[in-house]
Amino acid sequence: MAIDKIRQQIKRGDIIIDPTYKEELDAQYDAMKKYALKEARREAKAEGRAEGKSEEKNTIASNLKKSGVANDIIAKCTGLSIDMIVTL
Repeated sequence: MAIDKIRQQIKRGDIIIDPTYKEELDAQYDAMKKYALKEARREAKAEGRAEGKSEEKNTIASNLKKSGVANDIIAKCTGLSIDMIVTL
């Protein structure tokens, strides 16, 4: 990240800035990090939910298939393709 390079240059003394501005820059950087982490967590949770739903559909379809339910009915109930159901 560009901000990381700037912060490193400030720490090394390559860039000299007013101490008050440095504190503000650090605060903004921390806020951006918190926001990025929050967004990453939100996206990870959404991915996890989607994967869980997919696994659950596959499990339900597999159980229905083992019970002798026709593939077209399983497809209608789960939203899975018949090809996917056949491979279960």
